Amino acid sequence: FYRNPGADLMLSSEDVDYDLIKKAKIFHFGSVSMTKGPSRETTLAAAKFAKEKGLIVSYDPNYRPPLWNNITEAKTVIKSGLKYVDILKVSQEELELITGTNDLDKGTASLYEQGIQVIFVTLGPEGCYYRYPGGIGKMATYKVKVVDTTGAGDAFLGGILYWFSQLTLQEIYKLSLSELRKIINFANGMGALTTTKKGGIPALPSLEEVNLLIGNLHLRKDDIF
Repeated sequence: FYRNPGADLMLSSEDVDYDLIKKAKIFHFGSVSMTKGPSRETTLAAAKFAKEKGLIVSYDPNYRPPLWNNITEAKTVIKSGLKYVDILKVSQEELELITGTNDLDKGTASLYEQGIQVIFVTLGPEGCYYRYPGGIGKMATYKVKVVDTTGAGDAFLGGILYWFSQLTLQEIYKLSLSELRKIINFANGMGALTTTKKGGIPALPSLEEVNLLIGNLHLRKDDIF
């Protein structure tokens, strides 16, 4: 990372087009822009604004230790964004960072009690764990030849938000278990395909490529509980 300072850290409130946010359906943010000011304050202000305007707010902490002064600061700042969140995606390590436990049931239950009703915990080659009003469970991913894991989590969440953008928040909450699992299956396909090529953005698959994968390959396993 080439920073301190970097252009991304210099984002101020004056740089944000709040009218554009009002026209959106989903507002997504992460903690990379929250490592230092003024972008930290700007990011949180934009998330607060989006929440107040009724947008679906999505959050991926995306914890990167080298970008923070220390883990205590990271934990405090990352947790400060949770109060605006409807949809949360974390790794198991990030789950432990913000809840104090890597136990999937206990950690996500703690977050659910804070008002975050749709939670995904990515588990690498093991797929993901989910919790939402309709239940909890694990969803397997696809077995592919891995070249580079960069961007896999972003692709996964992109797949989730692709489908969620076509629904209201209440409709998301009311998804049946089978409907949510179809969406997760698509998102897992997105993440899996991204690992088959080098790079983050260049490796992102097309809709056609994802549909081809999920139609032709079998899952590693299919656990649900």
